[in-house]
Formats: sequence, C-alpha cells, structure tokens
Amino acid sequence: MNTLNIAKIKQVFLVMLLAGTIGVIGCKKGTFDINSPNPNAPAPSTVPPKFTLSAALAQTASLVFGGNGDILNVFMGYWTTSGGYTPSPVYAAYQLTSGTASGNFDDAYLAAGNYQSIINATNTDATQVNYKAVALIMKSFIFQRVVDLYNNVPYSQAFNSSNLAPKYDDAASIYPDLIAKLDTAIGYLKNAGLNALPLDKKYDVLFAGDLTKWQKFANTLKLKMVMRLSKTANGPALAATELAGLTPGSFLGAGEDAGINPGYSAAADNQENPYYLDVNSTASGSGGLNRAYWRACAYSVNFYKRFNDPRLYNLYENKKSGVWGLDLGTLVVASNDSISGVFGTAYAGSPKQSAYILPAAESFFLQAEAAARGYLSGVDAGTAYRAGVEESFNITGTQYAAYSTRLSADKFMDSVNAGAKLVDWSAVTSADDKLTLIITQKWAALNAVDPLEAYGDYRRLGIPSNLPVSIAPQNTQTHIPYRLIYPTSELSYNAANVPAGADINSKIFWMP
Repeated sequence: MNTLNIAKIKQVFLVMLLAGTIGVIGCKKGTFDINSPNPNAPAPSTVPPKFTLSAALAQTASLVFGGNGDILNVFMGYWTTSGGYTPSPVYAAYQLTSGTASGNFDDAYLAAGNYQSIINATNTDATQVNYKAVALIMKSFIFQRVVDLYNNVPYSQAFNSSNLAPKYDDAASIYPDLIAKLDTAIGYLKNAGLNALPLDKKYDVLFAGDLTKWQKFANTLKLKMVMRLSKTANGPALAATELAGLTPGSFLGAGEDAGINPGYSAAADNQENPYYLDVNSTASGSGGLNRAYWRACAYSVNFYKRFNDPRLYNLYENKKSGVWGLDLGTLVVASNDSISGVFGTAYAGSPKQSAYILPAAESFFLQAEAAARGYLSGVDAGTAYRAGVEESFNITGTQYAAYSTRLSADKFMDSVNAGAKLVDWSAVTSADDKLTLIITQKWAALNAVDPLEAYGDYRRLGIPSNLPVSIAPQNTQTHIPYRLIYPTSELSYNAANVPAGADINSKIFWMP
C-alpha cells in the first residue's frame, strides 16, 4: 500500500482500523456499540472522536509492540536470534533493506492519520477541545518515533489530500514543531473551559479520561524530545525555555506508567496484548508469531547477572537451569531448550497486560539526566535516578526493597571493573560518571518496553560504551546501524521525494 497516497487511503484507513480493533475494544461489554450509529443508515461524514481515539490508541500499541520494535531490541543488545536458525543477514550482518521493519514507517502514518482526523473533526468545535489536545499529543508521539528512526520524513504535507507526493521535511525543523504542538495541547487541556466535553473514560484506553495524566504525559514526551537535542547547538537554550517552571509533579510519577489497554484478552489473536502475541502465545495456545525466533542476548543477560539483578528473571524465560543468552551472530548451534526466550512475565506474562508506551521509570531517568545537566532546577538528579530504578523494578514485577538493601550493604565495590559506578549513585561524583550511571541503568530498565529510547540514547551519547555488534563473520559494521531504510511503499510511490543516499550509517539530525 502507498502509505502516503492520502487521497486513496484517508477514507479507508479509519474504517479498516476500527474494523481491526473492534474485537479488542469490544471485549469490554458495551464499550463499542456496533448499532450506534445505525449500520443501515448512510455513513456519517465524521466518526465520533471518542471512537477514533480508542481505535488509534490501540493501533499505536500495535505499532510499538506488534513486532516493529523487535529489531531495536536486537540493536540494543537485549535480544538475539535463535541458534536453531541460519543467521539472518539482516540481523547478523546489518543488511537492512527497504522491507526491514517497514511497519515503523507505514503503520506509523496510518496511526498518525487517525489522530489527524480527530484534529480535523474537532478543529472548530470548542466542546471537543480535549479530544483535539490528546490527538495533538499522540500525533507528536508518533512523529517523534518516525524522525528518530528515519530522520527526514513527510510531515507538513503528509495529510494533504491534494498532494499525493508529499515532500520530505528537514527533521531538524520537525522536532521544534512537535514540541510547539505539545505546548499547544497542554494549553488546551489547562484552559478547556466549562463547555468542553470530558474525555470519555471508556474510550480513552490510555488514561481513562484523566486530563492531569495527559498533561504529565505531554510534558514527559516534551522532556524526552528536549533531551534528544542535548548534543545539538541550540539544545541547552531550548531546554532553558521549554523546561522552565516544570517540577517533578509536571511529569509522569510513581505508578503512572502510560499503558494502553483497550480490553486485551485471550479471546482471539487480535484481542491479545500485541507484545504477548508477538513473543509468547496465540489465543489458541500455539507459539506466538516470533516466540521461537527471538532469544535472550548474552550481553544483557551477563549485565544483570553481574550485579545479581533480579529483573533478569522477569524479563526473560527462566528455565530450570536459569537464564541463558546467546551472542548476536554466533555460529554456535544452540537449541531453544538451552537459550532463554524473551517472553518473561514482565511484559509477556498475560495476554491481558497493558502495552506501556512510556513507563514511569523512563520519566524519572529523563528527569535525572535533565537535572544532572542543569536543565531542571526543581529536580534532584539522585532522587530521580533512584526513583527510576525503583519504578523499573515495580513495572517488571520485581522486588526492589531487598535489592536496594543489599546494594546499600555491599555497594558492588569492584575495583577492577568499577562496578559500583554502574549501579550505585553514592559511588559516583563526577558529572560524566553520573551521566553514565543514569543512562546505563536507563538502558537496563528499557529492555523490551522502550528499546527506541535506549537506541536514541546510544546514538546520542554512546552509552552503553561496550554495546556489542554482531560477531558474525560476514558483518563488516563497527557499530550498530544508525537508522532504518525508507520503506518499499515510499520507494515505489513517492520516490521523487525520498532523500537520496540515506543508508544505515546516515546520522539522525540530533546525533553528534
């Protein structure tokens, strides 16, 4: 499908999306009344925003966790391919093509198009301003992902039905506009007025109509984007402007993980949590779509083992012999009986689990880095760092108290490997060591749940500094890919506008 042939798809993508998610959203009785509007009556000119919102949020969860992020888990040393398969050149030698993980582009534009339809439908209706605000926030969320993976992309003309070949905008101009959109959305939510309709909590399958959490989510997303720009020339100045006056209470806090759940269940494949379906099991009980293919990577397994980090046993399959990983690109044949799968209980323990698109742990680590850089005057970096670690333990279902007590007792004082500096805030003093600790533990916390954020940190800061590349003999890369390749849909239908010369070694604009 031509993702950006808007004149052809804009009338069908919403209908297709609603049809595809009606089973998921409908598993809560009364959530999606198929007789309202009357199916025998002429189709209305617009779909009620609450229906579009629930469908678009479900599509967003599928975008993030339905397999599109698998390759990022491989890049970041969380996952590898099964030793029972012939090594794929895509992963073992980084031979990415226009078909590799293309859903990160194509599916993203479908989801963004649905949020744009809400914006269009509510643009002049003051009573629907809350729906407009959340649509702006989520559209910004989608485009931040697309830019971080592809750099220059269609943006300003992407949903213009009179232009079937939209231009590619400079990524450096897209980010500021997304941040401005977030500011606008936050303003809408704060000043909606008494006539504004509240978000229907039944159809807001992210925050159940809680406008305060939507504002915190928007601020946290803005913080994420501001930190992406920390190595650019105008990054510090932008931070001073955009983060002024924000406090810890401005961002997602303890227990406020942003998780989408339209009523996931085991009733059918398309009603399961998309990550569960990808790596664990289908509704019929057979292996998930990629359960046998993805295995634990030795790099991350060894990291958790080094520090006796109990998150290991909830992130990966815990076999009778423990958790075991495999190096990416190894030619050693290792059966799935000996190497752990990636269907740990943290995020793939049940088909009913929420799909977390921005966990609270990430919010705290972002605050910790911003405070360490002097960007957030009202936040203590050490306090935010410790909260980030604790929230990571909480969301993965791991006991933090015992681990924290043991950490305080032995402090992992490893004079050879400087182990304490990778886990213990009290062991670091220099600014560089604090940054390394924050980003290293953030990497440890984002395993499987937000590999794109960890991927962004690595490309921006080079942390973890010893992140491995594939050891396959045919691999000639000295570092992991910097970006994905533009998809076949664009090369087929919008080739005249696709930037020339973009390959896996081309940098995203915010990279140093």
